[in-house]
Amino acid sequence: MLALPEQSFIIALKNNSSNLFSFYPPIKFILFSSTFIKLSDFKSQREILVLVAPCLFFLIILNKIILFILKCVFQKLLNDIFVEIIFKLNIYMPLKIIDHNSKEYKQMVDLRKQILRKPLGLDFSKEDLEKEKDDLLIAAFEDDEILGCCILTQINPTTVRLRQMAVKAGLQGKGMGRVMMQFAENITRDRGYKKLCMHARKTVAGFYEKLGYQIAGEEFTEVTIPHYNMEKSL
Repeated sequence: MLALPEQSFIIALKNNSSNLFSFYPPIKFILFSSTFIKLSDFKSQREILVLVAPCLFFLIILNKIILFILKCVFQKLLNDIFVEIIFKLNIYMPLKIIDHNSKEYKQMVDLRKQILRKPLGLDFSKEDLEKEKDDLLIAAFEDDEILGCCILTQINPTTVRLRQMAVKAGLQGKGMGRVMMQFAENITRDRGYKKLCMHARKTVAGFYEKLGYQIAGEEFTEVTIPHYNMEKSL
C-alpha cells in the first residue's frame, strides 16, 4: 500500500460523515506506528472499525493489567515503608517478649479480656492462662502502659499459630496491628519456622488478607463467633 501522510488521514476522518474516531490518539498510534494506510483502501467505516476495535480493546485490557500490577507493587512498598518508618522513629515501642505471670503479663491478660472476651460475655479460666506459660508472649508498651499484644504458640516444628491479637481501643485502625504482625512474623522467621497460621475472626479476615494471609478451609464458629483458619508461608 502507498503511504498516506498522517495529516491527510486526519483530514479524511474529519470530513467523514460520522467521524467515528476523531483524533483518538491510541488509534492514530496503531495506524501509523508500523504501517501507513490509505483511507481509500477501506470501503466503509465498518472495515476501519474491524481493524481498530481489536487493537483498542487490547490497549484497554493492557492498561487495566498495568494499573493493577502497579497498585499491588506500590501498595506492598508503601506498607513496608510505613512499618520501617514506625520502627525507625521508635513509635509504638518497645515491642517485646514478656514473661508469663509477670506484671506485664497481667496487663496483657486485662487488655485481652477488655477487647476480646468482655464483648462476648466470656472470660479466661486459670487453665487457659496456665497453658500460655510455654508460648511467646508479645506486647507493645508506651510509658509502662500496654498498647497491644499477641501470642505465638508452636503447632509443630515448622508452624506457629498466632493467637489473642488485641489492640487498645483508640489505636485500632491506626497501624498498630500491622506493626505487631510484622514483629511477630520477624520473630517467627528468625526462630526457623516456615508458616504462621491463625484462627481469624471473620470481621477482620480482610485485614490479614492485606498482609498476605490466605483463608484455608471453611468458616467455623469459635468463642460464639465466625472464624476462618488463615495462614501465610514465611
